[in-house]
Amino acid sequence: MVSKRHHMRGRQARPTRTDNRICAHNPKHNAKPKPTNHPDAPCAECGSLVHQLGGHPNANTPYGYLKGCLPCNTKDHSISTCPRYRGSARRRQLFYWYRTMREGLCPGEWHEDPREIANMSGLYTLQHMPRRPDFALQYPYEHPEAFQPPAKGGDPEELRRDPYWMSDKAWEYVGMFTNLEARTNSDFRRLDPESIEYLEYIEDIRENLRGQIVDGQSSKPTLLQLCNFSDVYDMLKPVTDNRTSDERIYDWEIDLNFSPASIGGLCHPRAESYDQSGFPARDDTPGPKPPSAPGSYTQPTQSGFDA
Repeated sequence: MVSKRHHMRGRQARPTRTDNRICAHNPKHNAKPKPTNHPDAPCAECGSLVHQLGGHPNANTPYGYLKGCLPCNTKDHSISTCPRYRGSARRRQLFYWYRTMREGLCPGEWHEDPREIANMSGLYTLQHMPRRPDFALQYPYEHPEAFQPPAKGGDPEELRRDPYWMSDKAWEYVGMFTNLEARTNSDFRRLDPESIEYLEYIEDIRENLRGQIVDGQSSKPTLLQLCNFSDVYDMLKPVTDNRTSDERIYDWEIDLNFSPASIGGLCHPRAESYDQSGFPARDDTPGPKPPSAPGSYTQPTQSGFDA
């Protein structure tokens, strides 16, 4: 007679749902939940199967931003608090998800001004800009659930780009579109505007833009955009520069034409001092500047301002 103990030893125990073993009785028990950014996953905002959160065109907050982590297709966290993308991995994702994917759409949840996101070549550019928050709220897309972003095969002609980024003031007040409502962690902080670190940061952006003009990059700003470059804290300073746009452009053209590569900075023929980046010291003296030598300056045409 076979003992009960010996009989049970020869049988295969039936797995339960709590087992870590494969369940042959119900395959659904073995299925793992799909990640939120799975290609078949619906948009975390509207449930669309045409796009995911990174391609959703309209804001979901009263501040004109799209709340959520665009790479992960979830509203549970932002990319600043994302457990998947950290450090350099996060920076590599930023320009694609928060600039290229957001071109002509509302901005995504990121704590910096979109202009502060450099591209993969390290250049600051106005290419692939999202809308300003107020513009996005004023002109939302109709039928957002059917929208397909151009970066994912959609028609670029359907984009309603913000005309502000084509204007002469597109590089004014960098930091003005900072998202103070974005979720961040302790690794992110805004620099003190009175600190040397912040001043160097702003000058690095300006030098980056100037270098694009010198090198003839396709991403370069117009000369007038470069003339109007400023940071958000300049909004609180009194305006003392009464020069016309043509006079300001003249100064910059002289700077760019007489910039010796040996010092890597700008050398203004009329400047008496220079800042630490090689730019002429800021001249806040009201009124027009001394005239140039005859024939040294030609009035630029509008086409000459195009990037």
